[in-house]
Amino acid sequence: MTSRPSVQVPRPICMRHGVRQMFSKALVDTYILDNPSDTGILTAHVKASHGGTAQTFAADMVKEIKTGSFKSLTSSWLSCSSTTQPVASKRSIDDDVTDFLSARATDAITPLACPLVWASESNAFDCSTVFSFTTGEDLCTGTYFNNAVPVIDLQIAKQGFRLAAWLNVLFDGATEL
Repeated sequence: MTSRPSVQVPRPICMRHGVRQMFSKALVDTYILDNPSDTGILTAHVKASHGGTAQTFAADMVKEIKTGSFKSLTSSWLSCSSTTQPVASKRSIDDDVTDFLSARATDAITPLACPLVWASESNAFDCSTVFSFTTGEDLCTGTYFNNAVPVIDLQIAKQGFRLAAWLNVLFDGATEL
């Protein structure tokens, strides 16, 4: 049996009531990315709620984005779409992609503000959801699982929507979302 290499990633420290509460023994703890929380929760969710197939899960996500619980959120998902412009410049994703594709290698690159905004959105769930696992129960069942699934669905829908907008602009010249 071939062992997979472990990838070490820093875990953030959560702030609550002005006091640092650490969910690990050191400021930076590591874990293996193939542990159950990385794939097991999504796999169990797809099996339990989406017929066990990626195609059904994707179709269900598209339905939620177009007509379901995510529909009212989608306009804010593209409010920050540039990977090279500061957040303060409010532009359309069409403009961002056009500028990105026409930029020359010698052009100066401005701060990568939107990727930082996107990372902050995801990191907002660290203390409230990700690091709330304290009971020792199976990650793929119970309270932790039930609280994590809506966050996972939201994050997959949001990032899929952003990727779709970028691809639509690249291939069709407009987001068409």
